[in-house]
Amino acid sequence: MERINFWKHNDKMIIFFDFSGCNEQEFIETLEHSRSVVRKLKKDVLLTLVDVTNTESNDRTNKAIKEFAAENKPYVKAGAVVGVFGIKKIVYQLVMKFTGRNNLKLFNTVKEAKDWLATQ
Repeated sequence: MERINFWKHNDKMIIFFDFSGCNEQEFIETLEHSRSVVRKLKKDVLLTLVDVTNTESNDRTNKAIKEFAAENKPYVKAGAVVGVFGIKKIVYQLVMKFTGRNNLKLFNTVKEAKDWLATQ
């Protein structure tokens, strides 16, 4: 299953990172692949959509996503995240605080996220 895709939505290009349903190992592997893709792209222009629905969350995955978000800051113009519920909201808030990111927003559905990204 390909977990990184480029979508065109309302004439905007969005890079989709699908972490949904990942266990720890799948999450780390997908994140490493995502990291290599992002580094090949232009800075401050990316519109990103990250789906973490039903993703395993533990100290290792939380640390990895925090580092990924910090590293991506120079590349991302705006980002949307779906699948953040319960304890993951606390992790999300910590990531936002740690990385100084203010250009990421939570959404309930992929459609809502894509529609918002298309306005950025």
